[in-house]
Amino acid sequence: MQIPSGMALQVYNPEFISLSCSLLMALCSLLFAVSESIEMASITQLLSGIAQSATGISVITTIDKRLGPQMIAFAFGVVVLYCFLSLLLMQYLQALIYEMYSVWRPTFYFCGICCLMLSIISIIALAMEYRLRALEDAAGSCSTDTASSASNGESDGSSNGNISRKLYLFPLRNAPKSKSEKDQSVTVSMRKALGNRLNWIYALYFWLLSFVSYGFYGLWLISYLMLKYRYSRSTATLISSSFYAAMAVSSPILGFCSKRFERRKVFLVLAPFLLSSSLVVIYVPSSSPMIAVLSSSIISGIAFGAPSSMFWAANRESNTYFECEDVAMGMINSFGNSSGFIAQYLIGLLLDWRWNGRIDEDGSRIYSVDDYDFAFYAIALCIASAVVVSFFLKETYGKPLDYSKTTISKLRKEKKNSTERVS
Repeated sequence: MQIPSGMALQVYNPEFISLSCSLLMALCSLLFAVSESIEMASITQLLSGIAQSATGISVITTIDKRLGPQMIAFAFGVVVLYCFLSLLLMQYLQALIYEMYSVWRPTFYFCGICCLMLSIISIIALAMEYRLRALEDAAGSCSTDTASSASNGESDGSSNGNISRKLYLFPLRNAPKSKSEKDQSVTVSMRKALGNRLNWIYALYFWLLSFVSYGFYGLWLISYLMLKYRYSRSTATLISSSFYAAMAVSSPILGFCSKRFERRKVFLVLAPFLLSSSLVVIYVPSSSPMIAVLSSSIISGIAFGAPSSMFWAANRESNTYFECEDVAMGMINSFGNSSGFIAQYLIGLLLDWRWNGRIDEDGSRIYSVDDYDFAFYAIALCIASAVVVSFFLKETYGKPLDYSKTTISKLRKEKKNSTERVS
């Protein structure tokens, strides 16, 4: 759904899309809480996933619209930090509710109600802002039209149409255009996004890093730490969560540095190098101190903070010339999300391939440390590939790339070669 979401952002207001998706997720959470069948629960989760697919990229587009492209790296880093802190708070409150009622259903009610309240507050605040802005524009338009009609001695009533057109709750296609909306069609934008070579490099880079994030830290690391280092589940979970904590804290800091020094590529190149510290957990002896394992996770989280904050800034700056930023962002984000499915499934498949047939008393398969080490070769391969791919990224210097200069230089070079061949 990432590609259709990017196409929708090409036409509709990103604030309208993000608020609509938040309302849909709130309703899905409430419906999931009252569902009595697996079919109903599956439908609500499917709709929630569709809504979630458009939320992230619509937030980035909203930042671009309101703060400008220079602030994307820092502002989105702040958003990542806010999301992490909100996640911690919600998990803590959910744990308290579960201890009170000893069932999960009230926790889903709580999540849905919180999301619904935040969505309603955001809608009211946004509606008030648009209303005030529309009244100011209408007052200015009326004064201009009145002066013009007084000088010409006629009035065509266009000011009334202009006022009514500006009083939309959400400015969609018929409302005044913002700087993030494009005049070209979605199909043209999609064709330009697919034709931009840098988008495929960004997609491969993001896919490789997401493979490590989803496949290693997102699922398999906790069980590996419990097996190899004999950590308790709470300790292993804490070490795995330190990756996301470090990512959340480093994202706004690295985003600010990227904005301050007007550099993108240097941070994106350093990310896979630092992410290689994840391999320390795999290849050091099981007798290694916990501080080494914890430091590995924290350094990897700091490494992933750079792509989390400034990756989308660099991507949008690489597509501004073609006016296809939203479509390109949806296309690349679809690669990253697909990496999560492939990573978790592939590592599980490699574990089953190395499985020696042992099962516990509950009938669950028992894997050895060697089985995990073999499956984690995929992690090492992805990190090494990301290091190579990162050098093919293009530095934007915090500004939209101007492809016209590149085209002119190519034409001059071709003209010079043709002249030499003729002579």
